[in-house]
Amino acid sequence: MKQKIWQNRFKILTIALIASIFLQIDKVYLSAWSFSFGDLSVILSYPLYLSDILLVLLFGLTLISLRSRFKWSPWILALGGLTILGFVLNYDGAMGLNQYWLVKLLELYVLHETIKNLVKHNLIAPRDILLSFVWFSVFEALLAIVQFLLQHHVGLSFLGEPLLSAASFGVAKINLNYGLFIRSYGTFPHPNVLATFLLTGILFSFYLSDNFKKLSEFWLYRAIIIIQIFGLFLTFSRASLGTFLLSIIIIAFLVILRGNLKKELQKIVIISGLTIIVAVGSLFTLLAARSLANEPASTNLRSIYNSAGLKMIADKPIFGFGMGESMLHMQQFSRVKLDPWDVQPIHNYYLLAAAEQGIAYSLLIIAFFAYLCIKLIRLLRDKQDSMLIITLLTILFCYFALMLVDHYFYTIQQPRLLLWIVLGLSTALISSKDPTSK
Repeated sequence: MKQKIWQNRFKILTIALIASIFLQIDKVYLSAWSFSFGDLSVILSYPLYLSDILLVLLFGLTLISLRSRFKWSPWILALGGLTILGFVLNYDGAMGLNQYWLVKLLELYVLHETIKNLVKHNLIAPRDILLSFVWFSVFEALLAIVQFLLQHHVGLSFLGEPLLSAASFGVAKINLNYGLFIRSYGTFPHPNVLATFLLTGILFSFYLSDNFKKLSEFWLYRAIIIIQIFGLFLTFSRASLGTFLLSIIIIAFLVILRGNLKKELQKIVIISGLTIIVAVGSLFTLLAARSLANEPASTNLRSIYNSAGLKMIADKPIFGFGMGESMLHMQQFSRVKLDPWDVQPIHNYYLLAAAEQGIAYSLLIIAFFAYLCIKLIRLLRDKQDSMLIITLLTILFCYFALMLVDHYFYTIQQPRLLLWIVLGLSTALISSKDPTSK
């Protein structure tokens, strides 16, 4: 009875945390660098999110419940140690920014360990996490569809929806000869971030559709996947759309290799393929314009940012320039003169991590990814019910690829939390005796 009460508490608080990731509620506190490049930069400010508060509550409740059973992963201890050491050795004029980013990075490690310990000790089931995530992603997909049809925001700014208009400066849009079309944002700060969440939601839906309890649930997940795929296409995120197609190939390969390609999963793959064909057909002109566009922000500038990142790493390879500081040095290391609105973070997670925290930290992150993937592959060979392992393994591959071409898993709150929740789930499955039964 007592165990059931604790499980309900953790389930409610975890769902609330996931909701706060999707529905961004925050208070931005200004720093000395907030307006360094003209407009307000959240990356150079001190935002406090509702998700921060809920995570602290969830972590505290987990410690109270588990006490001595709460165990820290050696990987997290190593990452945390390097982060703290780099902070100590990088005292400089941006100390306030360093302190804020130290807290944010330590928060991610705490999130990883909280999810890992909750799942490992049966205080929350992976299915509950995935199910809540899927429902919120459906909401985001529906919102994305409405935003695209209206070509402006819906009016949910209190939930984090940005103000959208084709005439607004800074809004991601596609330029056709006969007009401008906004890309869907949902409640996220950029379409690429929404795309990553929808991609994850689709893959979670694949798993749930293969592990349904009632036939009605199977048909429900079919409808959900169709909605999510259309929402994903309306972000027009080239990296996420390409990664989504890659994910289908990875899942098909792993499932066939494992020898458990169920008829239900075959139907889901067929439904997904047909939905992709319809989406491409109905949005072909916009997709073609987006794929052929020579957009400075995603081509020339991306190369400039990464080139500057390499120069930063060469200049300070051991512990980097300090957490949160790379943007402040972007112009210094850029090979061209940047307009203030063009100053952005390095568009590669691993280069960005190395520029701010040193090569050793970046390599440790890569090694952690490799360790999880290898362990999940080994676990896949030993388990009969393997779809959850296949799903998480596919997501890790997708994230690893997306982190090569963008910065948001490092700089933006929502995808940061998403990444470390998935890492925590993966670690929990590896450390559990029978993870797929939870």
